[in-house]
Amino acid sequence: MLAACKKSGVKVFVCTSSTAAVLGKKGGAPADHVFTEADWTDAETATSKGFHYVTSKVLAEQLIHDEANLAAGTRVCAMNPCLILGPMLQPVMNTSSEVIADFVLGKHATIPTGFITGVDVTDTAVAHIEAALRPAAKGRFVLIGKSKAAKWSDVVAAMRESLPEDMLASIPSEEAEEAPWRYNMTEKLADCSKAEKDLGLVLRDPCDSVRDLCKDPMFLGLVRAQLKEA
Repeated sequence: MLAACKKSGVKVFVCTSSTAAVLGKKGGAPADHVFTEADWTDAETATSKGFHYVTSKVLAEQLIHDEANLAAGTRVCAMNPCLILGPMLQPVMNTSSEVIADFVLGKHATIPTGFITGVDVTDTAVAHIEAALRPAAKGRFVLIGKSKAAKWSDVVAAMRESLPEDMLASIPSEEAEEAPWRYNMTEKLADCSKAEKDLGLVLRDPCDSVRDLCKDPMFLGLVRAQLKEA
């Protein structure tokens, strides 16, 4: 693609990567580590654990940066969003929204005691646009709402505040430690100042994005359909 950019005279190349390519340091990170664009997930560790999606994100983005010289004259930017939350456009359930829907569908008996990273869908879209429009924008941009992971208890509270009464029955009310999974993690802090400074973003609280999702007619319709099937 970069070679084609060079051949065609494309001036800006903006790709969608992921924090999956950022947050998995080899050997783990200290609890007080602040993640930045300088951090890379270790692809070998991801592969050894069977996290092939993560491996693909790491290798694809590394290739883009390593081969950027193939497209001399093309400015290259990579967006690194985490779980993307907020109103839906597509008429089918996507992975990010499904993570929230599973609590409504009774797939969690308790509220995880851990944390989740999330970023607003509008912030993510604006980041791509601003990266294309701003000549000084270059390289990686970590996108995590409020630059920190959110407690699951706060996320579930946001769901309870925003969902219709008839969809609250299966949402858990008690906290319990769950086995680690992709969307339940220890607290992670990030420095998203590059995105805020270079792209002009003010990254929203992911709990606000969850509230928006839980009021979204598309999301509500898809979840209700699944509840009826159950």
